[in-house]
Amino acid sequence: MKLILPPVKFLAMALLMFLVSMTMVACGGGGEESLGVSNAPITSTRTYFLDDDGFYEPGYRLQFNLSGSSNTRDTITGTYSISTKNKILVDGNLVIPVERLLNLSNLDEGSSITSFTTTYYDANHRSFLKIESTQGITCTPAQTVYEPSIAMIGDFGQLTPWACDDGTSSSGTWLLEPGPGTYAIYTATSIVEDSFGDIEATEIDYITIDESGDPKSLTMEVYFAGGITMVMNGVRVIK
Repeated sequence: MKLILPPVKFLAMALLMFLVSMTMVACGGGGEESLGVSNAPITSTRTYFLDDDGFYEPGYRLQFNLSGSSNTRDTITGTYSISTKNKILVDGNLVIPVERLLNLSNLDEGSSITSFTTTYYDANHRSFLKIESTQGITCTPAQTVYEPSIAMIGDFGQLTPWACDDGTSSSGTWLLEPGPGTYAIYTATSIVEDSFGDIEATEIDYITIDESGDPKSLTMEVYFAGGITMVMNGVRVIK
């Protein structure tokens, strides 16, 4: 789902730096509201769009208010916003820039962190071209993967794998699961590896959507190799 993804690497990096700093200062699970795998039988024949209407148009905006916690017992709040900008030329290609901004605050320690990335989509084919971050890292697709724009409950596939100029990489899979009522849950599982192939972090995102692909809520679960975990729940507040 190109709307929410692919900033897993940068989200994981931001969260890791945030949580490590909290652990240094200070030294779950999603609960009932977690949007995890539903136990409902897969009987729906509805189709769901996997890109929100207007996502590629300039002026598109989306924001989630986040709240959650880590296994270091810290309470965390923040926002995750997405905005689509006007088409521009990058490396000779006409592209659609989409900016993603993550702001997190630790209510217990008074610390905060911000992560900002720009994803460039080919304006003609709407495929990924690259991601740039304010951390000075650029990532490009390691291979071309077809990610459908429409899916049914039970459909699954591969996420676009990314190779970054700091030697790290990410890959993953997606699955469309039954959600509450007529909604569906787009579940994306992503793995970030370092330059030696060791896993740095695993992230599972649960995005509740309606049939038009309109995101309603978001849950992020991040598991770091060092044993730190974090769960954030988000409610959509801006379209």
